[in-house]
Amino acid sequence: MATLTYMQVLRGNRTFRRLWLGQVVSELGNWFNFIAGLGLVRAVSASAPEATAIMLMCRLAPFALISPIAGAFADRWSRRTVMLVTDLARVGVALGFLLVRGPEDLWIAYGCNVALTILGTFFEASKNAATPNIVGDEGLLAGNARVGVCALRLSHGIRHQLDLVSGLGLFRMASA
Repeated sequence: MATLTYMQVLRGNRTFRRLWLGQVVSELGNWFNFIAGLGLVRAVSASAPEATAIMLMCRLAPFALISPIAGAFADRWSRRTVMLVTDLARVGVALGFLLVRGPEDLWIAYGCNVALTILGTFFEASKNAATPNIVGDEGLLAGNARVGVCALRLSHGIRHQLDLVSGLGLFRMASA
């Protein structure tokens, strides 16, 4: 059985190309939201390190707790529907950050962050489960590699830019 290359999968499979481009947009949105969320918490909490730590915890803990459930859910429901619904729901949840006006509203930012992470976990599980169905056996290696490399490059590229801007290396530690 011949294995397809990255470019063959991207050029020859319209459905995968759309999924991959959607992932690029989604990953960029995730990172911009992450940066904006940290900036918001820092601004309204007078740079309290505890507030930033809670925000980071709200971003990481739900992923670890929800991933097994999300994987089972992705196997039982339409993956496309789950991806569309969770992405649209994330838009609505992200608008919740606009309600944060001061330190007394930080709970809204934390709740929005938890909700975004949970929804993102369901999106990722569905996307990862859909990839083999979309690319087939001959494109599976290239398809999975392209999806993984995309997320990795985006996260490292954005983290590097933030390190250059901040000069502190804090984003390197936070995203390690």
